Amino acid sequence: MIAEENARFSYTEVRIGFIPALVSTFLARRVGQRSLRRLLLNPEILSAREASDIGLVDEVVESSSALDRARELALEISHKASPAAFAATKRLLNDSIGLEWREALNRAAEANVEQRSHPECLHGVSDFLEHKSTPAWLEEIPEE
Repeated sequence: MIAEENARFSYTEVRIGFIPALVSTFLARRVGQRSLRRLLLNPEILSAREASDIGLVDEVVESSSALDRARELALEISHKASPAAFAATKRLLNDSIGLEWREALNRAAEANVEQRSHPECLHGVSDFLEHKSTPAWLEEIPEE
């Protein structure tokens, strides 16, 4: 997540008698138990830098530049990764977080088998074995 330096973060549900039930599930994955307790039990306001320090934010940028940085980062990633492998990796991460290790390992093995038959994987591995520096599926993407 990218935040502008003037951004502020707060989870104030407990202040008004509500509980941050749904958001707690996502935040636990993002910041861990210690920071989760701080965020949800103490309705303080965090600066963008403080949010970055606990892992809530990945990068802090100057005011009015978050959207530009997000686009830049998206282009950087899209020029370096197979779209199918990127999507499959995101699914695997989302599906396996919180699973018992053996179940997570089984899910990872299933994802591995599934991805190995994808055309982008077949092309990328073939090109790698032929010592090509750029997989065939990336050759058509113009450099910026």
